[in-house]
Amino acid sequence: MQGLLRRSCTHSIRRCLYNDSQATKAANLGAMTEYLSSEAVPYMLNTTLKPEVLDREIKLRLLPTQHSYWPTISGRTKYKHSMTAIGLIVRTLMLHNHSILHVSGVETISGTSKGRRYNTITENDKVVIHWHSCKGDSLEMSPEDQASQAKSEASDIHRNNSTKREGEPRLDPSHAMWQYILNPGQKFSQEMFSQNNLKADRESSRTIYGIFVFELNHDNTRVLVHTIDNAEFSEKPKKHPTGALAC
Repeated sequence: MQGLLRRSCTHSIRRCLYNDSQATKAANLGAMTEYLSSEAVPYMLNTTLKPEVLDREIKLRLLPTQHSYWPTISGRTKYKHSMTAIGLIVRTLMLHNHSILHVSGVETISGTSKGRRYNTITENDKVVIHWHSCKGDSLEMSPEDQASQAKSEASDIHRNNSTKREGEPRLDPSHAMWQYILNPGQKFSQEMFSQNNLKADRESSRTIYGIFVFELNHDNTRVLVHTIDNAEFSEKPKKHPTGALAC
């Protein structure tokens, strides 16, 4: 009888420890989702993820669905340099210097979920963030105004995506700016600034939209893989000053 009680108690302790571990993992996922969607992603064109959430061997995957042959960038230092390079290039050549990313949707995916909706490489928990670029003052908008603008932006994106315009920028891996991203140690050359076809002109407002997929480690405290995917351009006539909101 005493042996049976001992085995029963041991089993209960193991079950409690397992439940505590799962609860901690779930709490970490919630905290990571909140950090990524509210603090990190909106300002990712200007700053990188904070060091404490980066795994030592973090991988950066650039457009694997569109350009599956592009190499993966590995390591914390290379990741930070490449993300800084991406932010500099996007702000300088494609958008505006004070552009930010507006979060339009957030998903969390359990590692046990069946089916694969996104281009991922692990079976771990994931945070998927849908975003589009907009001007920096858009963060001052109310949630209702942001939702209205996001709906309008989505409609514009759908129309522009259904008909590709002639001369639309292409993400050419041989282009100097992409070589700079893949090899961030090289100097930011003047050649990249001379690509006038990538600069937003005064009569149009360019929007870039896409998704970030963050694959997390075993306890959801660090990012193992950051995938930038489904990036597209949309252009529409710039609104004149009539009190209309910026984003």
